[in-house]
Amino acid sequence: MLKYIFKRVLLTLPMIIILMTFVFIVIHSAPGDPATAMLGPRATEDRLNKIREQMGLNKPILQQYFDYIISTFRGDFGKSFVTREPVINLIGSYFPATLELTIYATGVAIIVGLGLGILGAAKSGGVIDFACHTYGILIYAVPVFFSGMLLQLVFGIFLGWLPSSGRIAGSVPVNVTGLYTVDCLITGNWSSLVSSIKYLLLPSITLGLFISGFFVRMTRTNLLQTINKDYTRTARAKGVREITILFKHAFRNALIPVMTIVGMQFALLLGGAILTESTFAWPGLGRFLVLSVNNRDYPAVQGIVTFFAFFVAFISLLIDVLNAYIDPRIHY
Repeated sequence: MLKYIFKRVLLTLPMIIILMTFVFIVIHSAPGDPATAMLGPRATEDRLNKIREQMGLNKPILQQYFDYIISTFRGDFGKSFVTREPVINLIGSYFPATLELTIYATGVAIIVGLGLGILGAAKSGGVIDFACHTYGILIYAVPVFFSGMLLQLVFGIFLGWLPSSGRIAGSVPVNVTGLYTVDCLITGNWSSLVSSIKYLLLPSITLGLFISGFFVRMTRTNLLQTINKDYTRTARAKGVREITILFKHAFRNALIPVMTIVGMQFALLLGGAILTESTFAWPGLGRFLVLSVNNRDYPAVQGIVTFFAFFVAFISLLIDVLNAYIDPRIHY
C-alpha cells in the first residue's frame, strides 16, 4: 500500500504542473491586466507601468512562469494584487466556508441519492423504480444555479422560511475550525448554531440534490447487477430474507464503485460550489475565485486553482485506500 501511495504521489505531480501551466497561460492570455483593473482605464501609462513593476508584471513571461511554479512547490502562493495579503492566508480564511458547504451538500447527496437508488433497485421494474430513475435524470440535468434561484424564490422570498444569501446572522462564532456549525457546537453557541444551519440549508440542498441524481443512477445500476449474482441467488435459495440479501450481500459489493464516485463527486462539488456560492452570496473560496478572476488577481487565481488540484488529488488517493479497506480482494 505504501508503495502504491508513493507511486500515486509521483504521478500526481506532472498532472498538477500541467494544470498550473494551463491556468498560467489562460489567465495571462485574457484581455486586460491587474494594473488596469486596479487603476481604471483613465490611468496614465507611467502610473500603470509603476504598478506593473511593483507586481512583477514587467518581468519576461517565462521568468514569471518559473517563479510561479518554483514558489508554489515551496508553499508560497505569492501575495494578492488586490489585498496585498499572502494568498495562502486568503485560502485559509475562505476555504472553511466552502468545505462546510461541500460536506453538508455531500450528506444531502448521499442520503437522497443512495436512498432512492436502493429503493429503485428494490422495486425494480415498478412505478417507484421509474419515479426514482426519472428523478435521477431530471435533477442532474437542471443547472445548479437555476435550481438555486428557484429555491431562493420559493423558500426565501415567497414563503420567507429561510435566508436566501449570506452565511450567518448576528455574531460570528469563535474561530476554532472555521466551520461555523462545528465551532458553535464546540463553544456552546446555540443561537449562532441555529442561524448557521438556516443559512446552510438552501445552498447545501441545492448542491446536494444536483449531485444526488448521479448517485441514484449509480447505486441503482450497481445494486441490480449484484442482486443477480450467484451468491445472492444462493442466499435467496437458502431462505435468507430479501432485505438481508439487499443490504448484507448486495449493497456492500455495490458500494465499492459508488464509494469511488462519491469521493470524486465530493472533490467536484468544490467546482459546483463556485456557482452555488455566487448564487447565494456564500463567502467561500469559489466566490472569492470569481472575484479574483474579475480583478485579474493572478496570484490569487493561480493559488486557488492549484490548491483545488492538490485537494482533488488527495481525495482521489484517499478513496483508493478506502476501497482497499472495503474490498479485501483489491491489491496494489
